[in-house]
Amino acid sequence: MTLDDQDRVGAIVDHQAVTDWLLDPQSPALLVHGNGRRHDPIAPTSVACALLIHVFSKKLHFPTLYWYCGLHDSGSRGNPLSMLKNLICQLLSLSCCVCSMDDQLGLDTQDFAKLMRIFVRLLRSSSLVAPVVCVLDGISFYEARHQRVETSKLVDELAGLARSDPS
Repeated sequence: MTLDDQDRVGAIVDHQAVTDWLLDPQSPALLVHGNGRRHDPIAPTSVACALLIHVFSKKLHFPTLYWYCGLHDSGSRGNPLSMLKNLICQLLSLSCCVCSMDDQLGLDTQDFAKLMRIFVRLLRSSSLVAPVVCVLDGISFYEARHQRVETSKLVDELAGLARSDPS
């Protein structure tokens, strides 16, 4: 990483908004715009995200879901539906969700609303006591005209979950 990129990571991690977010017991959604000049699959914000993921998952033992859009920006996996399916699978892998073998989740669907309902149901049925942290890096990769609507819906839904009462 260049010195400018290292400075950008430091500026993100040390920014007052990030500090306030980390200290806020309600932990609302936090959107960080990296203001990068390049559209690289791995950017300085990706490094900042990796640091946050490490702290939350390894140091604080918070259940952490993540997706690096820049690493999945083309083909069948480079879209909001694939991201949501992957977040559902990550949530299931935490072994905290009530899901029997008889429960047909329907992850083969292309219906965004159905997948979002599955995600919310699994999240709410989980036995987690710590808040679930969800980090999406490079969401701008999914803001092309044909993906913009689903991307906005996904970000809005996740932000709404961050604001909602878990009970």
